Amino acid sequence: MDRFKILTNNALKIIACISMVFDHIGVIMFPEVMWLRAVGRLAYPLFAFCLAEGCYYTKDKIKHLIVIAMLGVAIQLFEYVFLEMIDLSIFIVFSISIILIYLLDDIDKAIRNKKKLLSFISITVLVALLIGLNILVYYSLIFDANFGYYGIIVPVILYAVKKYLNKHSWWIYVDCILLIGLFVARMIMTNNVYVLFSLFVIPLLLMYNGKRGKWKIKYFFYFFYPLHLAAIYLISMLFR
Repeated sequence: MDRFKILTNNALKIIACISMVFDHIGVIMFPEVMWLRAVGRLAYPLFAFCLAEGCYYTKDKIKHLIVIAMLGVAIQLFEYVFLEMIDLSIFIVFSISIILIYLLDDIDKAIRNKKKLLSFISITVLVALLIGLNILVYYSLIFDANFGYYGIIVPVILYAVKKYLNKHSWWIYVDCILLIGLFVARMIMTNNVYVLFSLFVIPLLLMYNGKRGKWKIKYFFYFFYPLHLAAIYLISMLFR
């Protein structure tokens, strides 16, 4: 089976970026062309998986969160001003995911070190955040989040699998089973059959070899998002 594991983390991100370009061309320029949105269904689960991997391997958690959050704020302003979109940008959604992931880490460490007060505080904050996010997302009191509550929680689930099952060679299969369940559940909840196109991410994950890739191009992926959005927006303005 190892001979099929040919995709690095960078390769998964490149595939996600290509998928995302198709999706945003569909959203901004051709909203009636649904196959563009279908191709775009690969982007979110791939980015969510890579985010979980990044949180697992990062050596500077605070810097990781700050970079994602700052990009999220900048992109949010661009989308609101130029595209009139009120949905939270995916970088803001992922910032919330990162906070939940690091809270999970704090709870784990506190329990292992038998720090009861810290465990109680961390668990209380985590539960309060989850309840608050559930209310905000489902009742849209303040915002609409990309992919709803699902968009926030999927990276957390994938991170937990990585954290606790990484020693076992079959951890990636657990990820795939969970994602299949989440995709089907979301399709049923939203009555949106296009969600099922996300299932094509499964063979890609099964080909993941756990390596970063030869080139250090992390920041390219961070800035590709706002740059490609701006490019698509400018092109759409030229053809109006």
